[in-house]
Amino acid sequence: MDRAEERGHDEETSAWEQVWQGTSESAAEIVAGRLQAEGLRANVQGHSFQQRTVPFTMQGTWAVYVPVASAGLARDVIRAHGEGHNIIEPESDTGLTSGQRDTLRFVVIGILVIAIVGVVAAIRGS
Repeated sequence: MDRAEERGHDEETSAWEQVWQGTSESAAEIVAGRLQAEGLRANVQGHSFQQRTVPFTMQGTWAVYVPVASAGLARDVIRAHGEGHNIIEPESDTGLTSGQRDTLRFVVIGILVIAIVGVVAAIRGS
């Protein structure tokens, strides 16, 4: 979910974009507060899981949303404060973020290397 909508006091609907995601509500509130201190509007949305057993400590998923127009600036502010690893990048026209494209590229190259090694091993074994 990269977009959210919020009704303002004047009942005008404006588009929001997710810029940060993490597992802690408190961390999300801190990030949103940092953005608000920079003059950007920010919303926190998320949920926590029930923690029933110690081995399966699921914390939940929390996200910070900002208006679409200020999403780029919000990401820069978040990066400047050391939270770059939790930034949600915008999707490109192809529907993939830069991290997703890099992951796909890595997988394809890995498969090609395995295939080449397999062919070489088959040739040597003959």
